[in-house]
Amino acid sequence: MIFQKQTYSKELNFNMGIWAIIFNLTRKRVLFLFFLLPFFLWNCGTSEQTASPPPPPPSSKTNLLPYHYILGNELFGFQSFDKAAEEYEKVLEINPNYPPAIQNLANTYLKLQKHKQAIKNWKKLLTILKDERKKIDIYFNLGIASFEEKKREDAVFYTFKALQLSIQYGNLRINTYAKDNLKSFKEFYKLTDPEMIDIIKNFKET
Repeated sequence: MIFQKQTYSKELNFNMGIWAIIFNLTRKRVLFLFFLLPFFLWNCGTSEQTASPPPPPPSSKTNLLPYHYILGNELFGFQSFDKAAEEYEKVLEINPNYPPAIQNLANTYLKLQKHKQAIKNWKKLLTILKDERKKIDIYFNLGIASFEEKKREDAVFYTFKALQLSIQYGNLRINTYAKDNLKSFKEFYKLTDPEMIDIIKNFKET
């Protein structure tokens, strides 16, 4: 019995020693992980920020020009003409001489029946553009807007100008439209202002 007690006590002491070692090792690991965890989390956060930094804010308004222009085009496509005009105006605040925005703003004002504003922008565009081919559509549109504003001589002048350039540069589309508009002008002026018929004849002779 004594031998058995001694054997039992040795086994017990042995087992307790093993558990003590495991406990000490586990405690050290827990403490190690506890102190390592903040560093690990900080490192992960740093790596994520490095991998995908947030986009920097625009350095100047110039960077917003394409945004407002594209948005204006989208709104125009959805026939939100008032909002489209606002976006084109924002473009011109950044760059007052940006031809596509001036052209689109004038077209938008024409849709809104704001012919004076449309004429103002098309005339401005004529002073900026150097290529005569690009002016054909502008002269044609000026003829329409001038007619709506009851500026009859201007309507005839701009329409004839569009017709002349369309012949010179082979723009069949505007050539057809300009001829049709001049015929419509004649029919209209026969009833309202016969003197305009002579003015149209004078333009033909020149």
